[in-house]
Amino acid sequence: MPKHTIDMPDIMAGEQLRRIVWDDEAGTVSGDHSEVGFIQSSIAAAPVDRGDGGRIWRLRDPGLDPAEFLVLLWLAYWPVLTRASLRATLPAVFDGVVLPEGEPAEELYVVDPATGEAVLA
Repeated sequence: MPKHTIDMPDIMAGEQLRRIVWDDEAGTVSGDHSEVGFIQSSIAAAPVDRGDGGRIWRLRDPGLDPAEFLVLLWLAYWPVLTRASLRATLPAVFDGVVLPEGEPAEELYVVDPATGEAVLA
């Protein structure tokens, strides 16, 4: 089955569970979660580098690769991988898939003091 439904808390909706539907054959995402747009734009921009405060990942095929899609889920809402109760709700396509290490972010981007946003170094 290529479509995988992921229900995870949505910070923009007061932690209510919202839905992300990932079609790993078509490489598309839909749903009512506030992070769907971020995930869609990351897939459309691939190859793309995405990061947090400490790591950056070079995503080449996040619409089709479970490990790379897991990175996008982690960036959208990190507790989905750190809370066992949330990780247990992920579809079977993620069974045994671990978050790739990523590279040190300091080498690739800095924070713009004017906007507080990360920009490529």
